[in-house]
Amino acid sequence: MDSHISNLGVHANQRTHGPWNCSVPDVNQVKSVFQSVSDCTLEQMLQSFFSYYSSLDSAKYSVSVWSGVNSEGQQQPLSGPILLVQDPFEHSHNLSSHVSASNWLKFQQECQSAVQILTDYNRKRLNKAWGWCLLFTRKTLPESNFKKKKNQTNDDEMKE
Repeated sequence: MDSHISNLGVHANQRTHGPWNCSVPDVNQVKSVFQSVSDCTLEQMLQSFFSYYSSLDSAKYSVSVWSGVNSEGQQQPLSGPILLVQDPFEHSHNLSSHVSASNWLKFQQECQSAVQILTDYNRKRLNKAWGWCLLFTRKTLPESNFKKKKNQTNDDEMKE
């Protein structure tokens, strides 16, 4: 899919700002690429996003918004930032330089909770919007709310 997206810029009206290619492809081209390459639902895309960032090793990889590909071996000093998100226009600038280790961990925990909401609870309440509402409106809930009790049986799940 990355190569399809990269090719969209080739056919776009070329616009540059300094050294940056700011070309924007025709919307119809973008739609056709995504429709032909991906049959994913929005739910699946969100689940993939949250799953990916819940397990991203920020010490090993940096995130490049410009290329859309994570770079390996970011070479962080021990006292440096926990996460490196490359500015798409000023490549030497880290957009996440003020993210602390505790905030990054909290973000990853929230991503894990979101994945669990999208997988477990949508199976129980198929085709109902409550899972989406919970995902976007909930405050941080105790982790115990998302764990199954040991004595809970499959019959209990069927009742819901």
